Amino acid sequence: MKRAVLLLALLVSSTASAADLVVDVTNVRSSRGHVRLSVCDEAHFGGEGCAYDGVADAREGVTRVIVHGVPAGRWAVQAFHDENDNEAFDQNFLGLPQEGFGFSNNPPLRGKPHYADSAIDVREPTTEISLRLRNSIFD
Repeated sequence: MKRAVLLLALLVSSTASAADLVVDVTNVRSSRGHVRLSVCDEAHFGGEGCAYDGVADAREGVTRVIVHGVPAGRWAVQAFHDENDNEAFDQNFLGLPQEGFGFSNNPPLRGKPHYADSAIDVREPTTEISLRLRNSIFD
């Protein structure tokens, strides 16, 4: 019996800690499509290949997206409003966004955002943040 209790204690203590990251995305301009977001480490922030993703039906105003199982630590969030549901962040021929976009901590934009300006600390069991979508680069 003692051996089983010890084994169970070892298994529980060796599991990786993880949190639910709750993101309230504000300034969503319509209820069309979905709000998609990625939780990224520094190497992937501002691009593709982020470790964790979340999606929710868009709701005009505020859309809540929950990402389960994010390990505690330092992460940055990037989000966009996929109004046409093509699962891609649409840009025009000049590379300007055609859909709402945003980043954790709502950093000022002078080109691509910096990880240091958007990084947040995710802690167990739940971390809640808010980020504001920009519906143009001038927003």
